[in-house]
Amino acid sequence: MPVNYDFDNRATQVFNAMAPRVVLQDGSLGYRIQAIANFDMTLNVNFDDRDSIHEQISMTTDEAQVRIDDPTVLYDGTMRVNLEILSFTLSGQSTALFGAPVTLRMRCGRFSDALHRPTYGYIDVPLGVTFGVQPVTVTHKVYVTVDTPNGILINYEPALMQGSITTLPPIGATYQQIGNVVLYNTAGVPVAAKATQTSQLTANLDAPNGNPNGNLNM
Repeated sequence: MPVNYDFDNRATQVFNAMAPRVVLQDGSLGYRIQAIANFDMTLNVNFDDRDSIHEQISMTTDEAQVRIDDPTVLYDGTMRVNLEILSFTLSGQSTALFGAPVTLRMRCGRFSDALHRPTYGYIDVPLGVTFGVQPVTVTHKVYVTVDTPNGILINYEPALMQGSITTLPPIGATYQQIGNVVLYNTAGVPVAAKATQTSQLTANLDAPNGNPNGNLNM
């Protein structure tokens, strides 16, 4: 007997927990958002080397674009919403790593990343879970380029970022980086690492006034 995944009702639950999407730069639907990020960085591939200089860096972005697809159902009944970070550029100050205060920029998404690598992600809503009422996990597999005084640094293995959300866009939700991420120069030599990154969405740039998915400070 076929399993009843109740797709229509569960998809409606997802849409009811979503702010209205807007048309993005590639013609897809999603959100224009603002965000902040904090992470530890060292110019050493061994992040645990106590002799290396470590610095906590804070960054912000004026606008990022994230594509949000319509929900689909997987073979086990999980409701999945695929997403893609199209453009995301964070800027912040480093005062310790490079001998003087400098501006660093971290970019991801195929419209921002120097190598035009896509950053995909997904939200999984297990069977029996009501999105918008019970928190679910969102996962991003993030490729970045970091503009530094020493040149561009990139990661070859994606940084895994995860958060727990109940709305889209998840304004105020915190994403955590899982593990350390090694950064390479353009010659392919490992030269730096970043760890303990947290990111938070702070505003939906297209939310109507009073919308709970609007601004974190409302």
